Amino acid sequence: MNLQLEPFAGISGNMFLALLLDLGAREEVLRQELAKVDFAGYEIQVSHLEKNGIHSCYVDVICSQDHDHAHHHDHGHDHHHGHRDLKTILDLIDRSGLKDRVKEDAKNLFILLGKSEAKIHHKPLEEVHFHEVGATDSLVDMVGAAILMDDLGLDSFDFTRPNVGDGFVTCAHGLYPVPAPATQDILLQAGIPFKKGPVEMELMTPTGACILAYYGKYSSGSFQGGKVGYGAGSRDLDIPNVLRGVLTQEDGKKSIYQMDCNLDDMLGEDLAYCMDKLFDLGVLDVWFSPIYMKKNRPAYLLSILVEEDLLEGARDLVWAHTTSLGLRYYPVDRYERKRKLETFTSSFGPLGVKVFDGGYSFEYEDLKKIADREGMSLLDLRKKVEREYHG
Repeated sequence: MNLQLEPFAGISGNMFLALLLDLGAREEVLRQELAKVDFAGYEIQVSHLEKNGIHSCYVDVICSQDHDHAHHHDHGHDHHHGHRDLKTILDLIDRSGLKDRVKEDAKNLFILLGKSEAKIHHKPLEEVHFHEVGATDSLVDMVGAAILMDDLGLDSFDFTRPNVGDGFVTCAHGLYPVPAPATQDILLQAGIPFKKGPVEMELMTPTGACILAYYGKYSSGSFQGGKVGYGAGSRDLDIPNVLRGVLTQEDGKKSIYQMDCNLDDMLGEDLAYCMDKLFDLGVLDVWFSPIYMKKNRPAYLLSILVEEDLLEGARDLVWAHTTSLGLRYYPVDRYERKRKLETFTSSFGPLGVKVFDGGYSFEYEDLKKIADREGMSLLDLRKKVEREYHG
């Protein structure tokens, strides 16, 4: 699945949660997972409403000023100042019963927010405080975003140029031009291009900016069709105050890159080490081809298949572990057969099987372990296991 966002009326935490719910993420999962984090003082209301004729989902996070102190004081939280610092929030997420991936995403979102606050207020990161209500609101938004992205099985999305609004916004120290300092800092650090207008109002919150910066990839292209959803904001504007998103099924065709370089002065074992490092990084494939370079010097062509987000990492590894002075890379398309990994319980123990339309193959590493243990050849083992598999 791919998610593609159009923040033409900005983005806030609750608009993002509402959009994901509208696209099929489950409200009961949001509630049960949030309950695993030990914080109180909020209530979530999910409803559907119309914004300028667009039927949208709306998530209202209602924070109460008066926290349930009894709920917290056993853990030694420092509440009497009405603030929570970043470390307290990260500990709160760490101690929760959330999935590891959800914890990591939620913590990273908070760290993004904390870094921009620290920069604006010239404070070290560990001294950044969130006002009690603001912290509760942000916890619901950030942890909620991580929960619902996980529920939809997504780890990123694409987005078009976001609209931040225009005019001035009241901050603690007076009037500031839109986008507010924290929002602007997050967008600039992430290299996200944005536009202003068409209403005199703040359309993007710092939380919304963090979600774009952490999960998002800017895309100026047009989006392919799929399921359309809308998450409503709390404003009534001349334009619909909604966040639009399109959820598309991946069609097995994925644009990736091939990276090549010629190497004529390296030892075979050094090349093998570089190959291991590239696979550890997570590239799709690495191979060497024998070539002849000028003066008929025998050499190797190193080729790497890599997805876009690992391009720079792969480049840095090649430069660190080879004598290459330059790399060529270009987009390639590939079709992938639909396949799934199953576990077959053989008489030798469990064995991974890759099943695809028209065939199957046993996982080599599993076969190798069994062959070593049983003192068998791979040929004999494969024959026996195939008989059992078809039996």
